[in-house]
Amino acid sequence: MKHPMQLTTKEILHIKQYLTNKNYINWSLSSVYYKMLRDKTAFMGLVTFYKYAKLLKLTRQKPQHRRKKHKIGIRAEKPLQILHADMTIFRPLNNTKVYIYFIADNFSRKILNWKASLEYSAKYTFENLKEVYDANNINDNDVEIDFMVDDGSENKAEVDTFIKNSKINKVVAQKDVIFSNSMIEAVNKRIKYDFLFPTEIKDFKQTVKQLETAVEEYNNKPYFPLHGLTPNEVFAGKLPDKTMFKNEIIKAKQLRTAKPSPKVIIENKKDICQIHK
Repeated sequence: MKHPMQLTTKEILHIKQYLTNKNYINWSLSSVYYKMLRDKTAFMGLVTFYKYAKLLKLTRQKPQHRRKKHKIGIRAEKPLQILHADMTIFRPLNNTKVYIYFIADNFSRKILNWKASLEYSAKYTFENLKEVYDANNINDNDVEIDFMVDDGSENKAEVDTFIKNSKINKVVAQKDVIFSNSMIEAVNKRIKYDFLFPTEIKDFKQTVKQLETAVEEYNNKPYFPLHGLTPNEVFAGKLPDKTMFKNEIIKAKQLRTAKPSPKVIIENKKDICQIHK
C-alpha cells in the first residue's frame, strides 16, 4: 500500500512539468506550487512539493546577496489602509543607472504604481502617489491612509506638499514608528531577482518594457503569504485562506492509499518514462 505522503508517478510528472515550464522558470517554488493547485492539476502539501522538487533537482537558485536584518514589518487589515513607497536602482548592460519607484499596498502586496527614470527625484514618488490617490478615490475615504517611506530625499519636497492637502499620513519607517519598510523592499527584490536580473536588458528603454511585463505578472502570480491568491485578487476583495485547498489535499492523500487498477498501473509505467526523460 502506498504511503499518503508518497506521490504517484503522475503527480511527480506534474511537478516536473510545472517546474520546467519556461513561463514559471523564475518563479519561487511556492508560487509554482500554488499555480499547480489553482489549475487543479495535482494536490499535495507544500512540504511534500518541496521534497519532490529537491529529489528531481529542480529547486530554485537563491540569489547571491547580503540580506539585511529587518525588524518586523507593519501589517494592514484591509487594502488601502497602509501604502508603501520605495526606490531601487537597476543597471542594464550599458551600465545606465535606472531609478525605479514603486508604490505597493500592504495588505494585498499589489504594486499599485511605478515609474522608471534616469534621474533621482521626489517628483516621481509624487506622481506615483498622486495617480494612486486619484485612481482609488482616496479623497472620499473617511479615514487617513498611512504612507510608509524611508527618510530619503525622494520622499520629500513635492511629496510633502501633496500630503499636506490630502487624507494621507506620512510615516517614516524606523523613525516615526519602530517598523521597517520591509514589505516594499521585498517587492523590489522580487521584481529584480525574478524578472530583471535573469534577463539580458540592454538599456533604459528595454528596462521599462521588461518592467511593464514584470509588474503585470507579479500582480497576477499566486503567493505564499496570500495562501495562493494573487495581489490583484486580494486587492479586489478576496481574503487569504490557508485552508483553501485543504479538502482537495486530503482527498488526494486518500486516493494514494487506494489499490490501483490495472489501467492505472499501465499509465504509471508510461509516466515513469516521462519523468526520466
